[in-house]
Amino acid sequence: MNLYSSVIVTIIINSIVTCVQANETSILSTIKIESSKQFTDIDGYSHAGSSQIITQDEFTQTNQNLSDILKSQMGVSIRSIGGLGSFSQLSLRGSSSQQVSIYLDGILLNDANGGGVDLSGIPLSTLDRIEIYHNQAPIKFGQQFQGGVIQLVSKRVKNNASTLAASLGSFEERKLLASTSYKTNKSTVLLQLNHQQAKNNFSFLNDNQTELNPYDDKIEKRFNAQTKQQSALIKFNYKVSSKQTFFSQFTINSQNKHLPNQQNSKQNKTELNTENYRLKLAYENLNATTISNHVLSIKTDISSSLKNEHYLDPNSQLGLGKQDNRYQTKRFQISNYMELPLLLNDDIDIIGQLNTGYKQENYRSQQDLNSIFSQASSLSRQRQTGFVAFALPNYLNNGKFIITPSIHLQNLIDTNLVSHQNDKSLSETDINTNLGVIYNFAHFHKLSLALGTANRHPSFYEKYSDRGFVIGNPDLIKESSFQRDIGYEYNRDFFLPKHYLTNLYFNIHAYLNDTKDIIIQSYDARGIAHSYNMKSAQSSGIEIKTSFTTQQKTELTINTSYNFSTIKSDYSAFNMSQLPNHPKYQFNAKLQQSIQNFKLYYLLHIERDSFYDRANLLDITPQELHNIGIKYQTKNWGITFEANNLLDNHVESFNGYPSPGKNFHLTIQTYF
Repeated sequence: MNLYSSVIVTIIINSIVTCVQANETSILSTIKIESSKQFTDIDGYSHAGSSQIITQDEFTQTNQNLSDILKSQMGVSIRSIGGLGSFSQLSLRGSSSQQVSIYLDGILLNDANGGGVDLSGIPLSTLDRIEIYHNQAPIKFGQQFQGGVIQLVSKRVKNNASTLAASLGSFEERKLLASTSYKTNKSTVLLQLNHQQAKNNFSFLNDNQTELNPYDDKIEKRFNAQTKQQSALIKFNYKVSSKQTFFSQFTINSQNKHLPNQQNSKQNKTELNTENYRLKLAYENLNATTISNHVLSIKTDISSSLKNEHYLDPNSQLGLGKQDNRYQTKRFQISNYMELPLLLNDDIDIIGQLNTGYKQENYRSQQDLNSIFSQASSLSRQRQTGFVAFALPNYLNNGKFIITPSIHLQNLIDTNLVSHQNDKSLSETDINTNLGVIYNFAHFHKLSLALGTANRHPSFYEKYSDRGFVIGNPDLIKESSFQRDIGYEYNRDFFLPKHYLTNLYFNIHAYLNDTKDIIIQSYDARGIAHSYNMKSAQSSGIEIKTSFTTQQKTELTINTSYNFSTIKSDYSAFNMSQLPNHPKYQFNAKLQQSIQNFKLYYLLHIERDSFYDRANLLDITPQELHNIGIKYQTKNWGITFEANNLLDNHVESFNGYPSPGKNFHLTIQTYF
């Protein structure tokens, strides 16, 4: 029996087991499942790797987008073409965007087509919280990920409520939000609609790609950078009993992006249209059956998605030829997570965790114009992935020590559905192991150690890309890594009325990652991206986060990251050079003061020492962004004014694609 058959049979058996009911009322003695949480929510208490959780309080009633929130966190780097709704990618700790997996309510947004998840397609207003896992990911995600995981958790219904919001901003930016929720003893319903658009016609200094010749420089408005997006989220949950719940979720997202070129040409008409449809059904049983007097809890997820893309460059302005390409990605996934206490006593608690799943993706592209990419006109591929992951958390001395070994087995099969001269079928099985150790001491202190291996196979985007300024490389092979992470955390709440502070937090993590056959994306002088396997690379660094809150409601948060990522190559020009597109130094600070119904805040973002290319000849301009804002909030109304990029810096993260300068935003919300 192959891995896929084993996985599916296991899921079916576990679903049948859920019909058997028992009278037990407790899942775990050490991990408490709160009523406001779902069973598969991540328990940060027992996760040994570096992680962060961003709650809704940190981004509610703001005009910031998801990229803005994430780039202020330690170890997070964002690359964007510039402007509201423009293409944005994320990396963690010197990883590539391809290596970072992004989930929305447990649905993996990365697909076999790859290219990294475009963060601009995820409205921040739909989210309840954001979870960041820099290296190892909890077993509840199933697969092992080389560059970390971002988990986006959509809004959950807490009561009957409705919200209307509107936002106006610079460069003809407009946002609208309508949301309503309904709750009974048995069921909850949530409906949310979003619309946003912007012309992104900001002014900037165009040097016409001749940096050393100042005589052809001129101030211009950005052309062909307008974006428009609509999305809808529908959630319905039904509680069968106190231990059994059905979940359903459907999302629709439509985006129209016009893509500017480096020359800022008025003749450029390039655009990318994307439609996403996602459906998820889930069943959770916290009391499926009893085994040796211990309660088995399970959750089964079934999801399906469809993504249609249309890339049009009729005047050959962005890439290496005229293009009219259509792409379609279909995905089906089923997974089952189980948790069973194996031993519970006063000295040690051992929990068995098993996650199994199967995923099938079909990718098809069609080229409607003759170009240098015409060979890819009949590309049609299928990727099947089956996985089994098992973890065994050991809680010693009432949770003072937590030791979690885990093993991940994955089988991947790539199949050519249409013959192509450069296509190669693939069938590989990967086994990865991880170990997490936590030591909690003196009430407020925590030491952690995480070790593990990971593999990643190149995406279809990296191997066969045929759009715009990216050219694929069908000879790419998988990359593999060994990761180490050690950390210390201090977190203390002060309850004394005369104490100056109410909370003090400090976190420091050091990491060292070695990657063999690493896949990097490098840009040539024309701005064309190519993917390569390099011999190896090493990424090391330190991340520090500190924050405090005073009795006077003053809050200060500082995130600092130092990343040292180097390439090891047989070519002297590249050997020991810095990995492209990854800054060495990042600094973020947020200072906020609450005064009755008002909140005033200041944000600072600094990023420097990075390059576009493997040889480190094209340096990326350092970033220094200053933002300020003021919020006014009552029970039924909220208003926010924000002024961003006060120094009017047109920073770039893609060569020749500046971001907007100084800009202003006004947001008004009403609740009823």
